Amino acid sequence: GGGTGNGFFRAPAGIAVDHKEEFIYVADAKNHRIQKFQTNGTFETEWGSHGNGNGEFKFPAGIALDAEGYVYVSDLLNFRIQKFTSEGEFKESWNLGGLSVVLSIAVRDGYIYAADVFGNRIMKFSSDGEVAAMKLCDADTPVAVTVDQEGRVYWSDQKNNCVYKLN
Repeated sequence: GGGTGNGFFRAPAGIAVDHKEEFIYVADAKNHRIQKFQTNGTFETEWGSHGNGNGEFKFPAGIALDAEGYVYVSDLLNFRIQKFTSEGEFKESWNLGGLSVVLSIAVRDGYIYAADVFGNRIMKFSSDGEVAAMKLCDADTPVAVTVDQEGRVYWSDQKNNCVYKLN
């Protein structure tokens, strides 16, 4: 239900499950936090608050985990991606430049893929924030991105009502 307490949400945006399928992470956008649950639904912990400092958010949206268990969050109105441990300890962040609005991110093989809605592009970063491809490909209003086991990138295009694949 809606609310601000543990286990309650105000506009849950992104959701991710760890590789061991033990925990679920939810980007709770209007509460400006990340909530972590056991897969049976039991609340585990939360982190974040409203702001623009390290570990703070202005509408966290996309969330993804890498194979090492690090949690990556697209911080929508701070125009950045933040990296945390699985327990919420801030590690680093990087600015997306300009007015990049990233609703969705995916992680695969040490790279972070970001769907930049207003930039009409899919961006690719290394796990330490170095730009691997500022514009991996053109995309028209990409709102979600994912990467399969073979490294193929897929994204949804809200404007044209399509799903695309980049080999």
